[in-house]
Amino acid sequence: MLRRTMKRLLNNGWHCIVGFSLILNGVVLTINTRYFFWPPHPRFITDFLNDDIVGYTGILIGVGMIHWAYQEHGSYKMNRFLLASSSSFYTMLGLTELMHSLFAHPFTPRMEWGTISDLVMVLATLYMARESPTREDE
Repeated sequence: MLRRTMKRLLNNGWHCIVGFSLILNGVVLTINTRYFFWPPHPRFITDFLNDDIVGYTGILIGVGMIHWAYQEHGSYKMNRFLLASSSSFYTMLGLTELMHSLFAHPFTPRMEWGTISDLVMVLATLYMARESPTREDE
């Protein structure tokens, strides 16, 4: 049983890697109530970005990616939805962290490496979308 599970997950290894990354990012965003700080955003945007729903969204998309990778014949529509959602999530995180890197006051936490890693994950999800199988009748 364990061997079959690992074989299924490894057949879609990129989905598992991105899924685990999304889950870990979501946990970090859920635990840290002040991950994003002002400036550069107005307070209502910062309050929204620090809300737990953003972290739960990352966790949910990550669990969906791993679940899709485990299925033998996953839905192509679900794959497209998950790839678009994960790419959007990483883009939002990457651009927000880039704004913090550019406009935050000196001696505040910097987010350059977070920006780089999130934008690399955007490229990975776009590569996955290009290489994923498609079906014309769905």
